[in-house]
Amino acid sequence: MTGSIALFMVAGVLMTRQASQFIGDHQGNRAGKSLSVAIILLATAAFTLALVVPGITGRPGVLAVFLCWGILFTLTDISNFWLPWRFTLSFTVSGGLILLLSRDNTAVINGIITWCVIFLLFRVAEIISVKICGTSVGKGDVYFISALSFWMHWQAICLVSGMGFLLLFCHALMINKKVLPYAPYFYVAFLLCQVTGVAVLI
Repeated sequence: MTGSIALFMVAGVLMTRQASQFIGDHQGNRAGKSLSVAIILLATAAFTLALVVPGITGRPGVLAVFLCWGILFTLTDISNFWLPWRFTLSFTVSGGLILLLSRDNTAVINGIITWCVIFLLFRVAEIISVKICGTSVGKGDVYFISALSFWMHWQAICLVSGMGFLLLFCHALMINKKVLPYAPYFYVAFLLCQVTGVAVLI
């Protein structure tokens, strides 16, 4: 178990470096070291808990990959409000490959159908929101939530992403801000659902 935790932390550090390199290449605001360390430690604590407590997850390897992506997304979103296409696409593909290798073709087909439905729903909501309010959910958020189709069942996606938006909305009201990064709130919601066993990865 100690080896798995150490390997996860190394992977987390590599993900922070990948995020920092992307931010530097695109002249964005780099996240502070304290923030990077805090996110890695939080993700490591969640992974460790999943290893120690029976029943939280039956597939710790899949959870590790999912949380590593979470480290990268949280850093880029907090520092620059970015969920870059290259990362959301890689997140989608890695989820699809894990499904293909661990499940069957039916699971992958269901993932593709769910992706299309979620993406189209968000596109329609985006058009309506722009016409009514002049703003909408970021495109990176849409691709990110759609990518979850290869990681979770649609019921879990609705629950966790909805809880993430609720947390974001409540925090925005508390601090009187109109724009906040979505990824951190999603992963907080996911960890709450994961610990309580309400929603798990496929």
